Amino acid sequence: MGRLTKAKIDRIVSLRKEGYTQKETAEQVGVNVRTVRKYDTTSRASTRKSTDLKARVTALEAIARILLEWLTVTWLTTDSEEQRCVKCGAQDMDFRNEGFTCGKCGHRMILPTEMCPNCLAIDRVDSEGGGKWVCQECGHRWQIV
Repeated sequence: MGRLTKAKIDRIVSLRKEGYTQKETAEQVGVNVRTVRKYDTTSRASTRKSTDLKARVTALEAIARILLEWLTVTWLTTDSEEQRCVKCGAQDMDFRNEGFTCGKCGHRMILPTEMCPNCLAIDRVDSEGGGKWVCQECGHRWQIV
């Protein structure tokens, strides 16, 4: 078994873009259907996987930043003092309905309830009241117990 030539790979890509099925493309190029799947750039599954992965990585990076912020606040705070702001260091963090907000610089820490457990979207979650939440990104509904 040898490697495919650039010409065959280009032929697979062009036939798939023209609308030929994977089986028809394999027959015309003279390769196995699995080979066509490997080089198929029009496949919904391959496109969806890569975009889903990128979105998931972005969401995980955002969650990591939020967790790091909470850990930093916990680390900066001793038992005898108020929580410090991670942006300006002021000991003026006030807990309101929307979460911890700095009285000096206005920085607001995102609460874990503001993250969708289904798609990990942040700041796209709206309260329905009574501890019920709905994600504006994926439509997932859940209740905080």
